[in-house]
Amino acid sequence: MNSPSSSTWCTKKNEQDIDAVGKYRGGLTTKIHATVDALGNPIRLILTAGQASEYGQANALIEGFNPQYVLADRGYDSDNFVKAIENKGAVAVIPSPLS
Repeated sequence: MNSPSSSTWCTKKNEQDIDAVGKYRGGLTTKIHATVDALGNPIRLILTAGQASEYGQANALIEGFNPQYVLADRGYDSDNFVKAIENKGAVAVIPSPLS
């Protein structure tokens, strides 16, 4: 089995994003963004590079669903995302950012 040379791996930033691998001072990282049902069963997973913001995936996580509540961590606390949740008739349960 031949492996690609190092020059063919992630030659552009966009290719790195497609691979959902980011660089951080501790090494390579990946974030898993998840939508789960009321029992905690995963129903949608999105992978991004570790340094990517949660804002970029927030709307994709709830697209196509009609939830009653959306629970998220502070990384998802943006006015646009909260409005998107409220437009679906759901309640946003997201802690406010630390001061």
